[in-house]
Amino acid sequence: MGCCGQCFRAIIYIFCLPFLLILSVFGMLIWLVLQLFACICSCCAPCACAAQAAASVMNTIVKAPFKMAMWVGDKAA
Repeated sequence: MGCCGQCFRAIIYIFCLPFLLILSVFGMLIWLVLQLFACICSCCAPCACAAQAAASVMNTIVKAPFKMAMWVGDKAA
C-alpha cells in the first residue's frame, strides 16, 4: 500500500477516534458493572456465564481505539 493508503488510514483514524474513545469509556463502565455482577452472582452459573460473556464483548469494545491505531500504523497491509 502506498502513501495514499497510509494517508487514507490516518484520515479515517482521525475521524473515528473521538467516537471510539467515547465508546471505549462507556464500554469500561459497563465492563466494570458486569465484572461486579459476575463476582456477586457467582453462585448462579447461568447468570455468571452470561455476565462473563458480555464482559468479554465489552473488553473487545474497550480495546477498539488501540486496535485501530495498530491498523493505521501497520506497514505490511
